[in-house]
Amino acid sequence: MQHTEIERNCKMKTKTRKFNLKNFLIRYALYLLILVLWVFYASKSPHFFTIKNLKSLLVNAAPLLIYASGMTYILILGEIDLSIGSVVAMSAMISATMMSHGTAAIVAVCAAIVCCLAVGVINGLLVGKFKLPPFIATLGTQTIIYGISLVFTDAQPIGGFQESYNNLINGCIGAPKGFYLPYLLFVAVLFGLFFWFL
Repeated sequence: MQHTEIERNCKMKTKTRKFNLKNFLIRYALYLLILVLWVFYASKSPHFFTIKNLKSLLVNAAPLLIYASGMTYILILGEIDLSIGSVVAMSAMISATMMSHGTAAIVAVCAAIVCCLAVGVINGLLVGKFKLPPFIATLGTQTIIYGISLVFTDAQPIGGFQESYNNLINGCIGAPKGFYLPYLLFVAVLFGLFFWFL
């Protein structure tokens, strides 16, 4: 009787381990799509897999990792935040304006973070206390913040950053003419790990 039950369990495990193409495609569709895109663009351009292009991809993807890490929790809850793009633009505007007027980089970055937290609290109050749909609430704050940023900067780029800030954004580890990793990538990885273990 005991042997029969063990054999039955073994057969059930074997059935569950059977490869299912449909489930595999559903589970790994995004990874497969990225792989297909990589192969496609690599076949179109001989410069795609060059060190310069890979470094450019890493630099451009690093901020997206930071945004996506925070958005993941909202999406897990089944909600949406449309204001994230405008909040990022506002944080860049605040820190850049303060640094262009001589404020220390760390102070400017902290001030931008505090302002972003304030927007998050407002969004939370609109959704949690006043029961507005997240789509409507964050769409409204997105429009307001975007308008304030445009008016404040007069839709003009801001320059005159401090050397320490430029070194963080443009600096790298490794040989500039060979393989190197940008500092910004390590910052993004730290944020990713923080949210992973949060």
